[in-house]
Amino acid sequence: MTASVTIPLLPGGVKQTDGISTPKVLPSHSASLQCEPQQNQGVLRDWIPWLAAFWACGVVVFLIRSVTAVLGAERLCRQAREVSDPEILAIAEDIRTAFGMGKRIRLLVAEQVNMPAVIGIIRPAVILPASLLMGLPPE
Repeated sequence: MTASVTIPLLPGGVKQTDGISTPKVLPSHSASLQCEPQQNQGVLRDWIPWLAAFWACGVVVFLIRSVTAVLGAERLCRQAREVSDPEILAIAEDIRTAFGMGKRIRLLVAEQVNMPAVIGIIRPAVILPASLLMGLPPE
């Protein structure tokens, strides 16, 4: 029992002989396929320089924002004063040894902050609000 299967490769490009499908030989001009570029690719290609420029502007804006934040933190550390209360310094030392930290962390007091903050990687500092040390509400 022989079954013949026809699979069209190109329009009119298949002939059957004795249950076996063999492709017809077509003239060379009809065998070449022309691929037209899609029109959407051209529109996208026109937008790529604008998208790259927009992305670069975003990088610059966020870089400026990061540099401004670092400079503001440095300014805050310069304006703050060292904690001189021995009770708070003893608590900070106990916490440092409990965590096994080798480096002493600076404790600073600033009027500009409303809650404790940690600033710095190379020279870390904990900035405490002045109202916290005086026992006053933040207002």
